[in-house]
Amino acid sequence: MSVVDVTSLDQFLKLARTDAGDKLVVLFFYMTWMEACKVLKEVVYALSRSVDKRRSNFLQINVEKNAKIVELLGITQLPAFFLVRNGVVIKALAGVDPREILDAYQECVTNVETLKLIRPEKPRKITSTSDGIEGDEEDNDELLEPGERTEEDVYEGLNKLVNAAPVMVFLKGSASHPRCKFSTQMVKMLRENNIKFGFFDILKDRITRELLKEFSDWPTFPQLYINGQFEGGVDILKESLQEDPQFLRKKLFL
Repeated sequence: MSVVDVTSLDQFLKLARTDAGDKLVVLFFYMTWMEACKVLKEVVYALSRSVDKRRSNFLQINVEKNAKIVELLGITQLPAFFLVRNGVVIKALAGVDPREILDAYQECVTNVETLKLIRPEKPRKITSTSDGIEGDEEDNDELLEPGERTEEDVYEGLNKLVNAAPVMVFLKGSASHPRCKFSTQMVKMLRENNIKFGFFDILKDRITRELLKEFSDWPTFPQLYINGQFEGGVDILKESLQEDPQFLRKKLFL
């Protein structure tokens, strides 16, 4: 079968994260009785048959039978469509139409290739280091030297990454399990305002974390981007919402 039916949380984590490698994982959340879900299910099946299986996995999740997965991802609207790579949600859509699914998939495939501009495949040097961000557990991942990248390459790659979703949050941990109080506050404010957002766990990618600090000229995380524009951290978002409770929605529709 081109689309795998997920029946448990353990199976979901194995297929979406543990065994996926660097594949783009497509998640489709549905209810069997919803007409909109029936239409989109056919779209997902058609897409799965038309792409290279070595680069993408397709999973479908019946929300009525998988409450733990629904809770893990904080799904509140159906049908829902997620794109995940390396355990990170890079695109999240709800109530989507067929064209949006196809466009989102193609956009994320493009972004995956773009990350190669940020992360050279053959680094000249590998070292182990810790940047000592307050509140981080020490993560001795590998820091890659820039190699033969130009400034334009790096900027183009980061620009596509921050545009991966209309609202993108670069935080410590995931939306369901933030790993610092500021990331927790950011997620809470977005959810309280019913804002759908994509997120990127900066603790899993030291290179992107360091480059984003320069890209945004902002030294801390979380960082919030709306329509590709940097809006600030948790304190700035809090102040903006206090001044105007409709701040987020107005920004999205500018």
